[in-house]
Amino acid sequence: MPIIVGSAVLQTALLAADPVPEARWSFAALVVCSLLGVIAALWLTVHVAVGGLQHWRAGLAWSAGIVVLSAVAGLFAPWATPIVLLLGLIVLPAAAAGALNPLVAGFAPLRRSPIRCVAMIFGALVAVGVTWIVALVLGFFVTGLIAAFATWLWIGIVLSVALVGFARCAEWAITAKATRTLPQP
Repeated sequence: MPIIVGSAVLQTALLAADPVPEARWSFAALVVCSLLGVIAALWLTVHVAVGGLQHWRAGLAWSAGIVVLSAVAGLFAPWATPIVLLLGLIVLPAAAAGALNPLVAGFAPLRRSPIRCVAMIFGALVAVGVTWIVALVLGFFVTGLIAAFATWLWIGIVLSVALVGFARCAEWAITAKATRTLPQP
């Protein structure tokens, strides 16, 4: 929870000066600080979800890639941002756990326990829809820095719950495969 609150405080503090998007170094510095803050929060949250910082370099690289890719997707096709984030939720726990190929390891639980993983994916999509509604409601009825803080806090909570869920789904699928008994002839 301190990671989520710290990230929300940082993002809110960056909005305190009421920045206007323009071609200035000061605005670019705020954007870079915001991006680095989101990357750090995602990186730390995914490592808490998998239970440690053993493979922190891979987790940091994949976290940075997912954040940058989702930001670029948001600029060109805002509807694609939840898809990129969902793919990140699937791959990031495997990357932070030290998988040699996080893409294959991230999608492996889908083959081993498809019903559970599809339920997790559907739950994450519902959470994205609820988050969109919460952000709209906060933007309309609670404005300013309080709304920004509450929105970032909500996004952090939803993201951390989803990351823990996907990490547990992958762990469950690996454990289920390892404990399966072989058929006897």
